[in-house]
Amino acid sequence: MTDKPIVALIHGGFHGAWCWDLLVSELHRRGYRTSAVDLPIGELALGAAAYADVVAADLPEDEAIVVVGHSMGGLVVPPLAERRPVTHMVFLAALYPVPGKSMARQYEEEPEAVGAAYQHFRTREDGLLTLAPDPARQVFYHDCPADLAEWASSRIADQSPTIMGEVTPLRAWPEATTISMAGVNDRCIPIGWQRATARRRFGIDPIELPSGHSPFLSCPAIVADALEHALA
Repeated sequence: MTDKPIVALIHGGFHGAWCWDLLVSELHRRGYRTSAVDLPIGELALGAAAYADVVAADLPEDEAIVVVGHSMGGLVVPPLAERRPVTHMVFLAALYPVPGKSMARQYEEEPEAVGAAYQHFRTREDGLLTLAPDPARQVFYHDCPADLAEWASSRIADQSPTIMGEVTPLRAWPEATTISMAGVNDRCIPIGWQRATARRRFGIDPIELPSGHSPFLSCPAIVADALEHALA
């Protein structure tokens, strides 16, 4: 029985639990248990609170948890820490909620946070956002092997915009340790914004990874090593 914490993995927009498969394998080799669930990203009525409830339902109530949120999943990390005993909040190429604000409002105030991916999003008649496979490969997986990028882009699902437009349900920033990890070649969330935000809000420097927006696919062993080092 390992004494290492459970690592809860929260996927980003347009993705599912499938995107963590390679990182899960790396973490298991290092003795970590993991949890990765599909968020209800296709439900227009649901936002960060409902997403956090889904993640929490897969986790024990009384064990220490390290939570890793990717991209949009960063908006779910602190609300999860209100529901479970989280010791470390890891933002992996991720967004950060600000109590009292929506992410859309943050984009208005900080346009430098907007990356190239957003010009490729299209809105369906039912209100869900879509992203075609070709631009997904360009902005999410440009540094992944071609076969892996092809596989991942074929798994992209439509995404509700609610979590981006709603005022975050987060009331106050949790006391858990905050860790930032960023890809230096990220085309979705610019590295400059990630550096500046981590320093301004938390007084920390991001752990910089030699990757784009999806290091869990392009360099999962490096991510697992960086995470283990940060937790140590």
